[in-house]
Amino acid sequence: MLFLNRRGFAGFITCRSCGHVIQCPHCDVSLTYHSSGRLICHYCGYSCQAPHQCPECGSKYIKYFGSGTEKVEETITQLFPGYVTERIDLDSVRKKGELERKLKEFGKGKTHILIGTQLIAKGLDFRNVGLVGIISADVSLNIPDFRSPERTLQLIIQAAGRAGRGDEKGRVIIQTYSPEHYAVTFAAAQDYKGFFETEITLRMYMGYPPFSDMFQVVFSSKDKETALRGAESWYGRLRAVMDPDERGSVFPPQEAYMKKINDTYRYSMLIKCPQGRRAEYSRIVAAVREEDIEKKKKDYTAIVDINPYSFI
Repeated sequence: MLFLNRRGFAGFITCRSCGHVIQCPHCDVSLTYHSSGRLICHYCGYSCQAPHQCPECGSKYIKYFGSGTEKVEETITQLFPGYVTERIDLDSVRKKGELERKLKEFGKGKTHILIGTQLIAKGLDFRNVGLVGIISADVSLNIPDFRSPERTLQLIIQAAGRAGRGDEKGRVIIQTYSPEHYAVTFAAAQDYKGFFETEITLRMYMGYPPFSDMFQVVFSSKDKETALRGAESWYGRLRAVMDPDERGSVFPPQEAYMKKINDTYRYSMLIKCPQGRRAEYSRIVAAVREEDIEKKKKDYTAIVDINPYSFI
C-alpha cells in the first residue's frame, strides 16, 4: 500500500518565465492538475482545461510541480508493469460501489498495489499487506496550526498500521523532507509516550490547549472590506469590555489561511482564554454576538468556534 494525502496528478502549474501560478478565480488556492488534462479546485469545484501557455505572459514554458495520487499511480504502473495497481481517492471512487469493489479485490489479492489518500489510512484490516509506503509524510507539518505535529503523527501511525496485520511481519517506509522533526521520529518509532511528553511540554510553554481555550472567530462576506470591518468591529468591542491587562489575549484580526473560498472573503481572529476562564470569556463573546444579532441588517457573518479541530 502506498499512502499520499494529496489528490490529482500535480499540485500546481507555474510559469518558468514569469513565475505565475495558475489559481482558482473563486478561491485563494492554486488549481490542481489532473491526468484528464483539466485543472480543478478542490474547494469550490471550479474546473478548466489546462493551458499550453502562460495566461499571464504568454510563455510556453509552463511546468507541473508536486505529486498527487494520479502521478504515483502512473509511476508505479511504469515501474511494475506486471502488477495490478488500483487507486483510491475521492476522484476514483465516485461511482456507487466502486470503493467496496476495489477494497474487495485488494483483499483477495487480485490487486497487488493499492495507492490512496486518507481513505486507506485507517480502518482497513488486510492480512496480505507486507509493505506500506508513506509518501511526503510531512506535508501536513507546513499547515499553520499548533495541532499539525499531532495530525502528522496520527496519519503516519494510521497508515503504517495497515502493514503486518497477518502472520508475517510487515515493513513501513516513510518518505519525508523533515526526518529530524519529532512528530516523524516518534511516529517511526511508534513512541506515543515520547511524543506526548514532548508535545505537552511545548503546549504548556506556548499556552496552547489544554493549558488554555482557543476561541476562533471567522468573519466572512462577499465583499472583502466588509469582512474586515466586521472583524475590526469585534476586535474593538471585545477589548473594550476586558480588563486592560487581559486585552492582549485578543489577537488582531488577519486574513484567514484560506482567505477566499467560493468568492467569499474570510478574516480570522483568535482569543486565547486562560485556563479556568472559559465560561467568563464565552459570556463576553456571546454579548458581542448578541449585538450583531440585534442589528436589523448585517452584511457579514461571524462564526465562533471554541477549540476548533482545525484553524484553517
